[in-house]
Formats: sequence, structure tokens, C-alpha cells
Amino acid sequence: MNTAPESSLPNRFSLRSLSLIASLTLLAATPLALSQNINSRPAATTLLAANTTPADTLPDSPGATLTASSSSADSSDVNNDWQFGLGSRSDKERAKHMASPTEKFILPGQLAPKLTSGNKVELGLIHGISLYSALGWVVSSGYSQIINSSPNYGVDKGAYGQRLGAAALRGYSDEVLRDSVMANVFHQDPRYYKMGPSHNIAVRTFYSVSRVLVTRGDDGRLAPNYSLVAGNAVGAALTNAYYPNFNRGFDQTAKTFGNSMYGTAFSFFASEFLSGALESIHLKESRD
Repeated sequence: MNTAPESSLPNRFSLRSLSLIASLTLLAATPLALSQNINSRPAATTLLAANTTPADTLPDSPGATLTASSSSADSSDVNNDWQFGLGSRSDKERAKHMASPTEKFILPGQLAPKLTSGNKVELGLIHGISLYSALGWVVSSGYSQIINSSPNYGVDKGAYGQRLGAAALRGYSDEVLRDSVMANVFHQDPRYYKMGPSHNIAVRTFYSVSRVLVTRGDDGRLAPNYSLVAGNAVGAALTNAYYPNFNRGFDQTAKTFGNSMYGTAFSFFASEFLSGALESIHLKESRD
């Protein structure tokens, strides 16, 4: 007869649980602390008049020339920002095509407001727990369970629960670190701008996976995607606090980082084609 008391459960389980809670608390507190010094968001009319730029000519950028980056910007420069498909339509019509500051994926032709530091904090916090992100946790943990890959918790039912929890924490931490923290540190735009069906599949595929290495700064200029790479790297390092001992250490952390980069590239690829796929089976209405 097994007389082992409940207290004989491995101490590492308790320590791992505490690490999970501590890591999650730290991640939640960091962007919230950053937001304390952020000014309130400008009024919608201000965003429309000065901080909005076209997304249809450069799918990975709000526009070729950002009004705020021009030393000679005036009302004519602002009007020129609307020549790419929206012309001189009214503010009401422009607002119809305006993306929310907390939208992660920008559609072709959709107007994208310039992000404040507070917007980036919100973007990471909100998208980190979105349905889209949760789907990624389920898929990644399920795949890991099937092939018994990292994190190596085993293949029983309890192992899947541990994998799902670890995937959620890792996914959330990566998202917050990339969008809320590092995008502010490096002054980069963390959003993904979709190319859309006007380009062929090969071009869209290459574009989507390349966004893990290429992005644009707040000034609209192309730049290495420091915020994404740094966010994934720090997120991978944090897994040493809650992954099994076998999956800790430099080599295993490097593999975790590589998996994060592959996973992010796949999420961009999926987002590039997901809207079209849903529309093709009539699960989503096409945008005017």
C-alpha cells in the first residue's frame, strides 16, 4: 500500500509554480509601470488630422513618408497622406478605415495611427491574452505533446496541462516583452501590416516570414527588428525559471529562442492568409 503523504510531492513542482507566478507578476508589472509616465492619448480628431498615415503602399509601414518625421510638414503634407486610395474624404469616412491603436494586424488600405508609448503597452497586454494568442498556445502545446518535444514534461495527461501552462506563460511573456517593452526601448512599430491578395502567394509568404527580422521604426524607416528579437531572447531566458531542468541552460535556451522565432514567423504567415481563408469559406465578411 502506498502511504506516501501528499507533502511528498516533488518540491520542484512547488518551486516551479512559484516561479510561474513570480514571472507572470513581473511581466504584468513592467509595462504597467512604464505606462505611469505616459500622457493621455490624443483625441480621435487629433489622430486623424496629424498622426495617421497610409498603410496600403508599404504594407510593412504606415506610409512612405510620415508627417511627423518631415521638418517641413504643413497642412498640404497632411493632405498628401490621404492620396493613397482615400483622397480627401471626410474625417468620418477616414475613421471608418482607421485601425484601433490596439490592433496588432493592419489590413491593406487600412489607416494606422502612429503609436504612443502607452499604445504599445496596451497592445502587448491586450494581444498577449487574445483569442488568436490562446489558439497559438493550444496548437504549440499540442504539437509538443504529440512529438514529446521541449518542454519535456512527458506524454501523460498531466504533462499536457503543464505544457499548456508553460506555452501560455511563454507566449504572453514574449508578446509583452516584444510589443510593450522592447518596442518602446527601440522606438519601433510592433504591428504587422498585411500585404493582402493583391500580391501572389510566394511574395506574401516571403514577406510574412521576413518580418521577424525586418520592421520599421516609429519614424517609418526600415530597420532590423531589434524589438522582436530582443523580446524573444529575454522570453527564452525566462523559461529557465519554469521549464523542467532538462530544458534549462544555455544550449536549451538557445533552442527555445529559435523555436520562438520560428513560431513568430508562423504566426505572421498565418495572419497574412487567415482573413482570406475565412472569407473564402464565408466565416468573415470582406472589408469594403
